[in-house]
Amino acid sequence: MRIRICLFHRVSDQKDPLWPPMTIQHFEKIIQHLKKKFQIIPLNEIDFNSTSVNSKKALAAICFDDGYLDNLQFAAPILEKYKCPATFFVVSDCIDSGHATWTFQFDHSFSHTSVKELHLSAELPAEFKSAYFQSTDERIRFAKKLKPYLKTVSNTIRKEVLAELLSKFNDVEHPKTMMNWKEVNQLQSAGHLIGAHSVSHPLLASMKDEQEIQAEISGAAEKIKIETGIFPFGFAYPVGSYDERVKKITKAAGFKMGFAVDNRIADTSTDDPFALPRLELYQENWFKTRLRMAGSIEKMKSFLK
Repeated sequence: MRIRICLFHRVSDQKDPLWPPMTIQHFEKIIQHLKKKFQIIPLNEIDFNSTSVNSKKALAAICFDDGYLDNLQFAAPILEKYKCPATFFVVSDCIDSGHATWTFQFDHSFSHTSVKELHLSAELPAEFKSAYFQSTDERIRFAKKLKPYLKTVSNTIRKEVLAELLSKFNDVEHPKTMMNWKEVNQLQSAGHLIGAHSVSHPLLASMKDEQEIQAEISGAAEKIKIETGIFPFGFAYPVGSYDERVKKITKAAGFKMGFAVDNRIADTSTDDPFALPRLELYQENWFKTRLRMAGSIEKMKSFLK
């Protein structure tokens, strides 16, 4: 069974210089295309025991990571319009607290602060210890370098840096961007699936303590079971970060599938059920979006290496 698992995050017409949400119009164009060209199935119907497909159309699935409120406000009505099932992988602490993922808080802080200089005490390379911003563009450029670096460090250092940033950028007001459990249950009642995306959205493969990894994975599952009444079938690795330890712990926690990113079409005859690739889609021109849905972007990158 081959299936295109299309991954979305935010769907909104809001502007963001660091991480632009997908516009509502672009999202609807994608869903309209998928509905026309593919049979859309729920992720829990992926079958690893059969290579045959009882469908004249190729298969696709739709999923969202994190649990943003705009998924309910803007994406869900479009999914209903085209009768498309989807899976929403939620970060349990974010749903509990209403606070966005660290990646969103990072972007929002840098995008909206008026602070002109930054000094960090965390263990970082010299280029990130201090910065002076003569303009908004300079601040955004610095953020675009620091964020990828934070995805390579330990969970402890990342938390320390984020805490410092939020403290120093205390002129920024953070909006309500996440769903609450009542809203998550609205999606479930509408026929969508709820999956787990960890407790606090760490890069799991960067964590040395396996008990901490287990707490992030099992804790999210237990919270979702309590709040929705259903144990989540699947786990999506935050930022696509996983290794053999993470896969093993995910399986032991009771999940049936684990979802990575990898930007290629999934094939159940060859892919590990706990490392299923997804095609991450962005706000970009239609030609490039079509290439991503075809799984061609990564093939092109591989060819050019």
